[in-house]
Amino acid sequence: MATSDALAIVGAITGSVSLIWNVSSYLLAGGRASVEIGIGLYNGTDLFIMPTPKEGINVYDNPLSAPIDNVLVIQIFGKGRQGLTVDGVKLVDRSGISYLPTRFLRGGLPARMEVHASHTVVLPMNEVNVNVHHALRKTQMTELRLRAVVRFGNGKAVRSKPIRFYAGEDPYIRGPVASDERDDD
Repeated sequence: MATSDALAIVGAITGSVSLIWNVSSYLLAGGRASVEIGIGLYNGTDLFIMPTPKEGINVYDNPLSAPIDNVLVIQIFGKGRQGLTVDGVKLVDRSGISYLPTRFLRGGLPARMEVHASHTVVLPMNEVNVNVHHALRKTQMTELRLRAVVRFGNGKAVRSKPIRFYAGEDPYIRGPVASDERDDD
């Protein structure tokens, strides 16, 4: 093997690596983000994010009331080398039915995120539960898996992993009366 052949091979390898580097730099440049959805507690100033139960969220289970609210938390994390503008948030199920939030407790939109920053959107769980309950009744399903879809100013949209909502026992509908509660007149 001559020296010129070895230099040609080294030149080809160097050129290929340079081309791959330039293409990947171009594709990965700009704003990128990831989205997570979860549950939490919010009192107007402080937000406590809780782990989502593995079995999901019961749409009838909303035991807390003012001044502490059960909330749905959507966290958006910037990963790219440029800032992003968050234009919209919606919740979507597998069939494509979407729920557009009307009230944000925290993190209004549109919002500007700088490089490697995060933005948190807080939605009242009672509004989400009403919409999920309506969808469960309309489709006669027992569970619904919702994803948060975040739309950015550059036209891209990012989806979160799904979170499960299910219809447990409705506390407002009383079941059959137990034998010891009957009136024996």
